[in-house]
Amino acid sequence: MKTLKLVAKVIAIIIICLIGFVGFYLPWKKPLEMNNAIKDFTLSKDFTGYREIILEVSDANKVLDSNDKVVGDTDSYDDSSIESNSYKKSDEKVNSSESLNVDNYEKAKSIIEKRLQEFGVQDYNLSMDKQTGTIYMQIPENDITDRAVSNITEIGSVELKDSEDVSKVLLTSENFQKAQVLYSSTSTGTAVYLDLQFNKDGKKVLEDISQNEYKKVEEKEENSEDEKSESDSSEEEKTEDEKKEENSEEKDTDEEAKEKEEQKQVTLYISGNSITTTSFEETITDGKIGLRMGQVSLDPKTIQDTADSARTVAATLNNGVMPLKYNVEDNKYVQSEIKTSAVRNIIIVVSVVIGLLLIYMIIKFKAKGILATISYLGFVSLYLIILREFNVTITMEGILGGIIVLGLNYLANLKLIQINEDNKKYYQTYLDIIMKLIPIFAISKIFVFTNILALSSIGMVMFWGIALSLAYNVLVTKHL
Repeated sequence: MKTLKLVAKVIAIIIICLIGFVGFYLPWKKPLEMNNAIKDFTLSKDFTGYREIILEVSDANKVLDSNDKVVGDTDSYDDSSIESNSYKKSDEKVNSSESLNVDNYEKAKSIIEKRLQEFGVQDYNLSMDKQTGTIYMQIPENDITDRAVSNITEIGSVELKDSEDVSKVLLTSENFQKAQVLYSSTSTGTAVYLDLQFNKDGKKVLEDISQNEYKKVEEKEENSEDEKSESDSSEEEKTEDEKKEENSEEKDTDEEAKEKEEQKQVTLYISGNSITTTSFEETITDGKIGLRMGQVSLDPKTIQDTADSARTVAATLNNGVMPLKYNVEDNKYVQSEIKTSAVRNIIIVVSVVIGLLLIYMIIKFKAKGILATISYLGFVSLYLIILREFNVTITMEGILGGIIVLGLNYLANLKLIQINEDNKKYYQTYLDIIMKLIPIFAISKIFVFTNILALSSIGMVMFWGIALSLAYNVLVTKHL
């Protein structure tokens, strides 16, 4: 029985090693090599290269239609498109001269930083010219870069207006509270919704308009055949005066019905763009409006892409309205100065050194050394999985922290393997190791909360490594 338990534990560790070093693939999805369920490492811009972006305060003029309503600005319409649409260029700027001040520049920078964080951009540099308001930004090149850049300058406003009279604004960003992403699954697939929640005042407005003037009018049912026949038969018995009076009443009724058919609707605007026009089928009492994003789908990738887009919109809305309109004036990719070959060489050297140390352990401790080696490899693979799943940003300093963790865990294993049979001595030695690691653990935790990525990375890497080492050696290594 003891042997079977040992074999089961060894097999479990081998499986963890395969997942950590090779990956976990879903065989029913094609192509197989594209479906590793384990996340990739989150690499800093030191390894991936970065996007260098310059945001400048817009100097555009407003563009008006024939009714003098604002339809855009000269950033969106050039002279030919203005002429072809019979629009005209206003002398009024989208950013008034009064709004061009340091306070608004600082506010815009703060909102952009919050958006970057909620977009999931962890490694960024942000600076600003206080004289012009120009913002300089560096963000890593990865899957979310393009989405972040395309949404970073959005105004982030929310407005609910009458669909016919856009000057009648029912709700504004002052009434907006938060946006969140929700899912709804049925047999036909999964739908992604952007749920907009309004504050106390907004809730009252929504409840009022959804049960009164903007409530959806239900179509009147047609008369049944029996009612029609009864009406036809009674028609013959009516006098001429009665018929005239009835025709007059029917005319008034038709006019009322026509008014009802001209259903009043509302249009929702996000960042000045019309998103949807609708009326309310039922009274909204919870102060929420749900917008379906994309199409209902069964494809996980499609659902994920739609959800990512919805989360980007939510992140844009949740961090405030931009006080100024900015434009992306420069957007270029800067290649990493650290070559992939250099990183690969570091990994090879570390792997060779660890391999030699594990061989030494096997030679010195025989069977115990083999089991300790298997346990150590299980620790390494589980460590790599944790770093990936918790999105720890890997920098050169982080790699150094990982090497230190692997070295400390090896030394702990080497010391513990010699006294494994004596439980009392084992736990006393283990307690000594914990006491020595506590200062390192405390420092790494402090580093985690710094704004300097190099320190934050090494702090996260060592924090998870030491925590895992302390737990793993008691729960796994001790029982092999």
